[in-house]
Amino acid sequence: MIHYNCHRGLSDLPDAVMKAIRDLTPHASDFDSIVVQGVSRCLLGSPVAIALSTPLMVVRKDADLLRTCQHVSAVENARNAGRRVLFLDDYVGEGKTLRDVNRKLARYTAGTIVARYEALYGEYTYGQAALLSRC
Repeated sequence: MIHYNCHRGLSDLPDAVMKAIRDLTPHASDFDSIVVQGVSRCLLGSPVAIALSTPLMVVRKDADLLRTCQHVSAVENARNAGRRVLFLDDYVGEGKTLRDVNRKLARYTAGTIVARYEALYGEYTYGQAALLSRC
């Protein structure tokens, strides 16, 4: 997926971005903002958010919050958060990241995750099922 490989670099990133844009465009009216966690997800989330003209929020991992300046927010761009949020990730396994992001959104914004997109599978899920994990 979009993880760095010492032989290929991030050569699959353009394909992953274009696929996400194609997959999400028909569903763009379902959500009014996008949330990702961590730098690697920003690589995918930023161009997708720009293409869909949708605000992007970045949720920091707890460990990153401990290592950064005090003025850093747990949810960057929370001011522009919508109420219906798409969680964009490469893969949702046990749902730990999804739960962490949802918890921080509830604390710092009025937004709620209403949909998720797993780039690895190209899978879009809307409604209550968006908060359920595969496992």
